[in-house]
Amino acid sequence: MISQNVWQNLANPSYVLAPMAGITDMPFRLMCTEYGADLCYSEMASVAALQFRPQKTLAMLRSHPDEAPLIIQMFGSDVKQFAHAARLLSDEAKARSLGVPNYYKPQGLDINFGCPVFKVMKTGSGAMLFQDIAKSREIIQAVIANTDLPVSIKIRLQAGEVTAKQFLAAMADLPIAAVMVHGRSLAQGFAGPADFQAIKDLKNVYGGYIIANGGINNSATSKIALEESGSAAVGLARGVLGKPWLFAALKNQEFAISRKEVFAAILKHAGLVQADNQYFLEFRKHLCWYLNGLNGAKEMRAEAVKINNFEDVTKFVNKYQ
Repeated sequence: MISQNVWQNLANPSYVLAPMAGITDMPFRLMCTEYGADLCYSEMASVAALQFRPQKTLAMLRSHPDEAPLIIQMFGSDVKQFAHAARLLSDEAKARSLGVPNYYKPQGLDINFGCPVFKVMKTGSGAMLFQDIAKSREIIQAVIANTDLPVSIKIRLQAGEVTAKQFLAAMADLPIAAVMVHGRSLAQGFAGPADFQAIKDLKNVYGGYIIANGGINNSATSKIALEESGSAAVGLARGVLGKPWLFAALKNQEFAISRKEVFAAILKHAGLVQADNQYFLEFRKHLCWYLNGLNGAKEMRAEAVKINNFEDVTKFVNKYQ
């Protein structure tokens, strides 16, 4: 029996944190939740890694009861590995038995069919898998059959000769709960304008919940994405780096944040990293993103890349705020 579809309970419109490898970890998701994210996707979890190092990978995916509803995104290319991963990620008791702290069952599983990164595609995953419709269908079926959670997918408008419309038409009979569509082709990567009208056209072959994604970094682009796609939600990715308050800005056109508030956000984010007993080396990139657009950013970034712990962050904030 499939659990309640979390997407159906979202407001219209909704603002979603899209999955980003190495970025959408629990501390960052908590920051986005505080500023109004309605739903969050995890970093990409390798189904191959879950076969051999489940504790390490599951630890990366642990969640927090205070964050917005969490969807765990998976990538890979092997049907059996996807089936195993779906069972493991759906079984909180199993995760805890592996010694993973703070593991809370997610509210959905997502399959990545859109990642354009070479090291992902060379394994037959992401946007490369998208181009094999028959295998993609097998994988979606395997995940659905091995979880009680709703299953969503993330795609691009086109990869190789395969279009999003062709792909979704081939999956029309499957109970896919939601689709996040990046409004660019694989050939475009992350460059050029997203085609939100093309996302709207997908409703002819898919009647479920669609999230429009791609190049949304301010109120103007968010409005265009919602209007042209006719979607109920937008997915924020690179536009939210160093700006978790973008969610609040999109919900309140008059929202603004001061330099002092930026540094308060930095300190809070660092505290979440410390509380999670995780990697300040990873936090450095977030810190550098927070500094974009501030006076003295170049000087501050030179110091930010040397941050090693929460004490260093506190000194940094006291010096520059």
